[in-house]
Amino acid sequence: MKKMLTAGVCLASFLGLGLQAETVNIKVTLPYAATVGATNLPAGDYTISEIKEPGGSQILLFRSSNGLSVNALAMPITDEHARTGQNTEVVLHQVGGKYEVEKVWIGGEDRGYELLTATR
Repeated sequence: MKKMLTAGVCLASFLGLGLQAETVNIKVTLPYAATVGATNLPAGDYTISEIKEPGGSQILLFRSSNGLSVNALAMPITDEHARTGQNTEVVLHQVGGKYEVEKVWIGGEDRGYELLTATR
């Protein structure tokens, strides 16, 4: 059985950094353990860095306060009709009894990212 859950998260910081690559850092709380690719992220607080590299590559870096980190290749989403709200959100996709991170929406903007590692 497949379910989709939108986990509301708090936006703690939104910083633009870098010269060639733009990086934005957002703070989120995962309410459940979830996978990103083959990596299991325990429930808890994470910083997600949005990295736009020259040449169009889109990477999201998930980092926990205890040092766990994982990179995920992501595809930009700009369809405001697919949006559920104006807050920063992490969309979790449930497959069986497990969750995986499917999308990340950036608060205050009509855009987000769909992780290319998610199962559909």
